Amino acid sequence: MKFQNTQRLFDKSYNYDKKHKINTTNKILPESILKSINNGITIEQIDVLLSKGYNIYKYSTQITIHGKCKELNNDTVGYYKCLTLNKNKSVGVKWIAVDASKKEKICSNLSLFGWNKEHNSQVFYPYKMERFDSKEKAIAKCNEYKNIANRIDNSLFYGSYDIYVGSIWGIYYSVFALYVNGIKEYNVDKLLEQITGHTISFIQNLKSEKEENERIERKKLEREYDENRKKKQIAEKQKYEQIKNKLRNEGYKEVESTSLNIGDKFFDLTIVFGRVEIREYVYGKRTCKPTKMCNMNNNRYCKEPVLVWHK
Repeated sequence: MKFQNTQRLFDKSYNYDKKHKINTTNKILPESILKSINNGITIEQIDVLLSKGYNIYKYSTQITIHGKCKELNNDTVGYYKCLTLNKNKSVGVKWIAVDASKKEKICSNLSLFGWNKEHNSQVFYPYKMERFDSKEKAIAKCNEYKNIANRIDNSLFYGSYDIYVGSIWGIYYSVFALYVNGIKEYNVDKLLEQITGHTISFIQNLKSEKEENERIERKKLEREYDENRKKKQIAEKQKYEQIKNKLRNEGYKEVESTSLNIGDKFFDLTIVFGRVEIREYVYGKRTCKPTKMCNMNNNRYCKEPVLVWHK
């Protein structure tokens, strides 16, 4: 949500490196490494690159892999442009390309506790937001958010948080944006426990309960849909027979369309998408035109023997 005004109250960054303008690795960065990044990369895989002698720096906006890269044949991860070839021949990797499955797990579990998710070509993070009718109430909620932030161990992940008040059209929002850019797999559960104040077993049970309730509700909706569909089918078939009987009583008979003469009027009675439709046409040499306003000029009646109603 875009606010007219914002007031940042608290913020903090975790474990970012200082900028390095000079490329600190003289080794060639091979295409095989870049291709592996194009498939998405994890912090654990980045550690493997470190062990191979490539210096890697983690900044607030991206990871920079130092080494000599001649060119980028592919700068995307998934559907998003995530890789940049820097002037010093190092490669920048946006955080959106890192630890996607872990971020999804974090967002999915936090949604059980009222958190939302922001996911686009630039960012992927959970946030908590509540609305109030006064700035004072929104600030008070932000102070509660700060208590949550204080529970988080600084060493668990690379990222930051912002806690702020935003306003639009006289409504105030308290926002806690938690930018988990990269995190080791073994720290994901610890982070979830610290944010929620619950054990991971409690969170997992809560998630299982929610999924089971959703499964039951989905089955209920499927049954209701199927019952309504069957009722509608029966009703349309009854309507279909009623119209046929009405046509018979008025002297109409079912005949093959190709047996008609030019200028004859006839009815076509069909069930389209589960709904009975009856249209009157005038038989022509090449095209049968509807007698009422309709964009369904049809020449199939002229080309093949379709059963229609004619008096």
